[in-house]
Amino acid sequence: MASADNWRVVTFGTIRPFNETACVRAADPIRTIAEQYAAPGGATATVTVNLGYSTTANDARWFNRASSVLRNTLGDTRLLDSASSMPAEDCSVLLQRVPGLFFVLGVTTRGRDPFNTPANPSPMHDIDEAAMPLSVKSLSALAIDALLHAVPSLPPVK
Repeated sequence: MASADNWRVVTFGTIRPFNETACVRAADPIRTIAEQYAAPGGATATVTVNLGYSTTANDARWFNRASSVLRNTLGDTRLLDSASSMPAEDCSVLLQRVPGLFFVLGVTTRGRDPFNTPANPSPMHDIDEAAMPLSVKSLSALAIDALLHAVPSLPPVK
């Protein structure tokens, strides 16, 4: 029979909170639970929490402006408000340095509920390619508006 010294279990997970404090506070209960599960079998648990990307948070000024531009460009019926989500995005790093926003362009097949359809990267995700021209129109309108009205001069990248 193999001894416990010959076994090692490694698991990975993700914590996606709405703020950094919640992420840090979640580490202690995870550590406690892992230790409690390991102890009866004579094992030990080591929990390492890497905070990874920070919470993605839109700049309210950009969100309000973009919402207005998109409503004017696409009409009220094409813009859907959704609940807050927890993407693990490197966009969060950029948004900490430069005011901006993260949003999702919907490409759900017509007639399907976008809130109950598998999202990317699910293999069940179904893209309606007819939505692509609206995506280009949306991003173009936002870019033109930003260039004409909202983007401050930024220092050159070194």
